[in-house]
Amino acid sequence: MTTQFALYTSSQVITAPSNAVPGTINGYLSGCGGNGGLSAHGARSGGGGGAAGFSGEAPWSGITPGSTSITLTLPAGGSATAATMVASGAVTITANPGTNASGATAGTGGAASGNSIATAPGTAAASAVLGRAVDARGTVSAG
Repeated sequence: MTTQFALYTSSQVITAPSNAVPGTINGYLSGCGGNGGLSAHGARSGGGGGAAGFSGEAPWSGITPGSTSITLTLPAGGSATAATMVASGAVTITANPGTNASGATAGTGGAASGNSIATAPGTAAASAVLGRAVDARGTVSAG
């Protein structure tokens, strides 16, 4: 059995893989991280942006290989907008964003969604590197 894996880094509409076996398509989604904060005096770095939530459905029921259209909405880091994967007849996958830092105060992690796979990170600077937030990512795999 061949496993297919696709990573998407921008909002778009895709079609479920045509050569996948029905019932084997999985969907995973990482939200966007929050922006890092700025130091009030410029001598030290500011607080880190909050890490994004991670969600998924495995298998992603209701997806028909080769015909189901999947709309991915993948916001840029720091946008405070949830990432989503929407397909007619299937559960919507939602990954919540981390919040932006404010000065030296770190942002908070994104809340867990209601999907069957859902994690909420703690407050961390893991999603921000030198004040740049991580953009949302979506993956679709079939085994």
